[in-house]
Amino acid sequence: LTISYIDPSLSTSSRKHELLSRYFFECTCSRCTSPSHSPSLQLTRSPSISQSDIQKSLDELSLSTSPQKFLAIAKEFTLKVTSTVSVSDELCVNWLKPLQLLLIDKLNSVGIEFQQFAVFTFTISELLLTTYQEILIRGRKDVYDPIIAVQLFIVAKLARLNDTLEKHQVVQRFVEAVKYLEVTHGFDNSLTREAVAMLEEEKIIASSN
Repeated sequence: LTISYIDPSLSTSSRKHELLSRYFFECTCSRCTSPSHSPSLQLTRSPSISQSDIQKSLDELSLSTSPQKFLAIAKEFTLKVTSTVSVSDELCVNWLKPLQLLLIDKLNSVGIEFQQFAVFTFTISELLLTTYQEILIRGRKDVYDPIIAVQLFIVAKLARLNDTLEKHQVVQRFVEAVKYLEVTHGFDNSLTREAVAMLEEEKIIASSN
């Protein structure tokens, strides 16, 4: 007999953080610890790569004008990062954060490839969220960290654009973002108010489906 304490449809990072913040334990079940249940990058690991190679890929991304080429380089770049360092390594943040910013910036101009970009950007953002959370958990720092709160909000906003998610999954991500922002930024903060407004919008959309 097994009991699920939280919504099992949440991402690995969200489940682990929810269990730690609500019930004060780290789950070590096969689903939470298996690399195959990390954010769904359908990618195969490649041999380790040097930091200079990763920087070269970032430079190529910055100069790329073709959406399809950009996405191909971004996926290859992600492979380089995840095969070079652990998801709990701070270097992972140093390399994935620029990629996230480049992807978000590119979302405004990709045209018909928008949904491909939206899904991949969401996946990278969840991976980056996992990295932030792993670093905090490892250092036993306060789980209600402003960086985590902002990243949760980014993930929630990207979830709105991701057609592969159910509406209740989008709502859940906004609920989590609002909960953190209220603690780290305060109820009257503009970011918190924006997140609350978006949460209410998503609740209405979800209830009408």
